[in-house]
Amino acid sequence: MTSLAAGEDGPDARGAEERAAGEARALLTQAVAAYERSWAAPPDAEAEAGARGNCGNALCALAGGPLAPPAAEQLAPLERAAELYRAALALDPDAGTAANLGDCLVQAGEALCELGRGADGARAFAEAREAFARACSISDSERGDDLPSLLHNWGAGLHAMALRAPSPAERRALLEEARGRLADAAAFNRGDAEALNALGDLYVLAAEEAEGDGATGLLRRALEEGYEAALRIDAGNADALVGRAEVGVLAGRRALAAGRVDAARAQFAGAAASYRAALARRDRLGDFSERSSVKYNAACAACLAGEADAAAGLLLETLRQGGTDPGEVLADADLAPLVGHPLLREALGPG
Repeated sequence: MTSLAAGEDGPDARGAEERAAGEARALLTQAVAAYERSWAAPPDAEAEAGARGNCGNALCALAGGPLAPPAAEQLAPLERAAELYRAALALDPDAGTAANLGDCLVQAGEALCELGRGADGARAFAEAREAFARACSISDSERGDDLPSLLHNWGAGLHAMALRAPSPAERRALLEEARGRLADAAAFNRGDAEALNALGDLYVLAAEEAEGDGATGLLRRALEEGYEAALRIDAGNADALVGRAEVGVLAGRRALAAGRVDAARAQFAGAAASYRAALARRDRLGDFSERSSVKYNAACAACLAGEADAAAGLLLETLRQGGTDPGEVLADADLAPLVGHPLLREALGPG
């Protein structure tokens, strides 16, 4: 696990993470059983509420996170967790518990939508919105409640709902509501880089569906109000660096479609540089799959910028580590110029 903590991706990195996730799931299962025993004779209502809420947290962690089970297997623990949060709130109206209920219901709504149960998913999302609203309405700083974090959770939940919205109009409305919550979170806590990153993500999603000057303006706002603002707080924030890179790739593709080749290459080169800066902080990039995705995208951006040697080096690294495979590379039009590159001949085979 030392190499994982240091962010080193050796050939066994995925296997090591899977073993660690398996151990974590076993411990969470034990925690659920222990919590369920703990409220048989609780000393008071607040203690029982805390135990039920913590049990709900453990069940939500089992349903998500690394090695999350299929959607159909997520529903039972999430439904049980929601019951526990509701019971805890009846005993002790707590803002954090209400927000956790909202997060839980968003997870459940996503799973239901994935299973084709859109109407049930919509009901879960509607209750989640009520839970987030309640969390903010009962927030009390004297109890240690963190209103900016509650607003951030609300905004993130609305973002997740937008991704499952049945129509473009509903998606736009949810994204705009999410933008307001995240902007409020960032305004309340000007040191919260993550709220700014989430705001940037919203603008990027909206830009992907917009056209013309509207898309350009949204990408600019993603940078100015989101990722660049986050980097002013934390210059090494890996998520902000990746977000900035993604904006550069989108802007580059738009420039390329408009025939502005030089402008496109400049955008792609800037994106590749941002991806490389994020990879220099790979211990902050999440798990092996997420790090591999950033490395692969960095190779694509470098290739689009005409930096063939740098792109081939990144691609060879992720191929050797198992983060991608030759079939994926050979099928990717962005990487077509690298087929036959001397660094990749052996790894890709005959092209």
